[in-house]
Amino acid sequence: MIIDPFLEKPDYIMSDREKELEARYAAFQEWLDKCPLVVTDYRDYTDEFQITFSLEAD
Repeated sequence: MIIDPFLEKPDYIMSDREKELEARYAAFQEWLDKCPLVVTDYRDYTDEFQITFSLEAD
C-alpha cells in the first residue's frame, strides 16, 4: 500500500499544534482573498510565504 505524504491527516490524528497551524493558515488565506491589493507574485512554501503586492488595481 502506498501512502501519499501530502494527504491531510484526519482531525483525530492531528496534534493541537498542527490544528492551530492549520487554523492560522486558513485564516491567512481568507484574509488574502479579501485583500484589496493586487497580488503580483505568490509563493506558498507551506510554512513560509513570499508575496508581492501592487498598489494599483486591475
